[in-house]
Amino acid sequence: MMLNSLFNNDLVFYSLFAGTVGFIGYKFASSIWNNSENNSDFDYLNTDLDTSSNVYSDLGIQTIPNSVSTGATVLPTPPVNIEIVPNPDLVEYALSHKSLVKSKIQEINGLYGKEMFDYTITNADLTYIVNSYSITQLNSSGINEAILNIMSCFNG
Repeated sequence: MMLNSLFNNDLVFYSLFAGTVGFIGYKFASSIWNNSENNSDFDYLNTDLDTSSNVYSDLGIQTIPNSVSTGATVLPTPPVNIEIVPNPDLVEYALSHKSLVKSKIQEINGLYGKEMFDYTITNADLTYIVNSYSITQLNSSGINEAILNIMSCFNG
């Protein structure tokens, strides 16, 4: 009789039901959590270099004994005072290449202005194309036609 009156009260019944389901869910989640911690290959939070540890390689799992140090020794870096001297040949090459590129761009603009418009080549595009050539190539015969050929394919 007493149990019957207890279960007639919906609040008590649903409270017991919710508590039981919550307890079972908690136990299930905690068992999964504990199981995943035990199966972990490497514990990143509790790593100690002074104890034996497993090393994974192509040969399988190998154990490093306690007597072997797995830490790296970092030596102090001595100060380095190196004077950087620019190579005059490279500086001269860069300056002559820059002036040659500038004059070649002006030459191409004069020769192929209509074609540049037809191929929608901007000055930035032309500068990119001309900069891709060396001084020797820019001074060679037929370079203007080669640049025109590239311009015809550049935006297409």
